[in-house]
Amino acid sequence: MRKGLVRDSEEIVKKELQEANKAFRAFESTHEGYAVVLEEFEELKERFDQTEEILKNVWLLTKQNATKETFKAVLEDANAITIQLVAEAVQTAAMFQKFEQFNGKRV
Repeated sequence: MRKGLVRDSEEIVKKELQEANKAFRAFESTHEGYAVVLEEFEELKERFDQTEEILKNVWLLTKQNATKETFKAVLEDANAITIQLVAEAVQTAAMFQKFEQFNGKRV
């Protein structure tokens, strides 16, 4: 993985955490922190599953020698979904960091 990409990703996660901290209070408990991280992770997994389905469709289209236009439409969908996947990954990472900042009670 390109080193600069990781650094850029860290900056994006930092920015997302700052925005989340402005919009939402700190976690009240470890249960709340876990629940928020889990919600973000489930949304990330959903986008991953959608990406996997699109990839399967791309393979089927490849085997069927689909037209350039058909590929273009499917690949546009793939791009949109994977951008959403990246955004969900950023939110998940930010919520892990927010959880790390937790200072309240442990239950």
